[in-house]
Amino acid sequence: APIAMALVGDLYKGGTESKALGLTEASNGTGKVLSPIIGSLLSLLVWYAPFFAFPIFCLIAALSMIFLIKEPKKKKKKKAAALKKYLVNIGHIFKEKGRWLVTTFVAGAMALFILFGILFYLSDILEKDPYKVHGVWKGLVLAIPLLGMVLTSYITGSLIKKDGVLIRRLMLIGLLLASLSYTTLIFFHENIYVFIGLITLGSVGTGLLLPCLNTMITGSIEKSERGMITSLYSSLRFLGVAAGPPVFGWLMGISKQTIFITVTGLAFAALLLIFFLVKPNKEVA
Repeated sequence: APIAMALVGDLYKGGTESKALGLTEASNGTGKVLSPIIGSLLSLLVWYAPFFAFPIFCLIAALSMIFLIKEPKKKKKKKAAALKKYLVNIGHIFKEKGRWLVTTFVAGAMALFILFGILFYLSDILEKDPYKVHGVWKGLVLAIPLLGMVLTSYITGSLIKKDGVLIRRLMLIGLLLASLSYTTLIFFHENIYVFIGLITLGSVGTGLLLPCLNTMITGSIEKSERGMITSLYSSLRFLGVAAGPPVFGWLMGISKQTIFITVTGLAFAALLLIFFLVKPNKEVA
């Protein structure tokens, strides 16, 4: 995933790059939408069928990379930079751009931590009384918020075109939408339909945020150091995804109100971080 993000930055420029990054984010989300549904359908055949499906999907992806992705031709072969020099360059990047760079890392991780934590909570309550929704039907319900994120990510990537003012505006709108949606959950979480609607709105906010973060990070870092930066960014995002379910499982043992207050606090914290620390130029380079 981090290499894919860096590769998009190498292959595309200008508004096309932001559109490609939006499509990459939407594709990432599409996998999350389809995985519980396809996994449930496969497990109806036999419980271990998903384990055989996984290498087949990997093979399709590998063959697609081999035959469909062409690396740009290099004008002149350059000698790889020594590791020490490379790390020094990374240090200079963080010294010069660390304030907004670290903020974007944290904001991306927090957004996905909240999203997958709240989806874990939704999955848990769907399986219990009075709903008792399992398998494919539960996968379809969980796909609703993720579909909101996917569609928004694609549209956002198509619109921003490296416009720094628009990027900042959409990030703030996305985080504000997510914050207000999760705040409302405190009062209306007992109604499952309202609950799903509100977390879908929060997912739309996440869909506004992520393509903007991707565009800022890939557009503001030189090609030679982009791989390391996108790797760090992706690692924190995946950490947020991985930490969501166990942390929310622990919070569920305390109280429902604790979950929604925590979610709201984190969303507003991300909003304030972006508002005060991330101010891109009029055009993201």
